[in-house]
Amino acid sequence: MSARAPSWKLALRAIFRALTFLLPFAFAGRLDWWRGWLFVGSLLLIAGVSFAVLRRKNPDLMRRRLERQPGVKRFERFVLAAAIVGFLSL
Repeated sequence: MSARAPSWKLALRAIFRALTFLLPFAFAGRLDWWRGWLFVGSLLLIAGVSFAVLRRKNPDLMRRRLERQPGVKRFERFVLAAAIVGFLSL
């Protein structure tokens, strides 16, 4: 998302990211679940390493991936939505 994105879109994105980290603990019913912390730590490590490598190797590609692309087909949006639902249900 660009720096000019509306604040509601940024807030929605932050909520979805927080849910990604909080849902495993909500389903477990506790915060002292070490496997949940391992999962969250793994996600953060993978995302951080991916971000750092992409930023160093190809910053233009990273910038393009963070922006919403024009001409995205309806089927592609459906696949992305299904992937998000599947990931969150995991």
